[in-house]
Amino acid sequence: MPTAESAAAGGSGRPAAGAVGADGRYVLGTDGHGAGAVIGKHKVLYSAPSVAFPEGKILKPGESAPVSPYANLVPKQEEVEVKAGSNTIDIELVPKATSGSRR
Repeated sequence: MPTAESAAAGGSGRPAAGAVGADGRYVLGTDGHGAGAVIGKHKVLYSAPSVAFPEGKILKPGESAPVSPYANLVPKQEEVEVKAGSNTIDIELVPKATSGSRR
């Protein structure tokens, strides 16, 4: 997977964020350097990677920019808990539910 963004919004008001690498691994940090997330429960957020726009390409009226193949994925877990010490939290991405559901 190309680089994507992952974030965890905690109750402390100090959200953590980090990039998801091509291997699917991520490290969160509150200071932008991967220093970790605040202990406690966090809402999980995911933002799909951008698709590179072909060089020299100009959109014509009614034409859309390329969409990431990961754009319709959402975290399966809506919330995770960060505990004291080292944490490994696997976050599964699943297809976004259709209209009429919570997502």
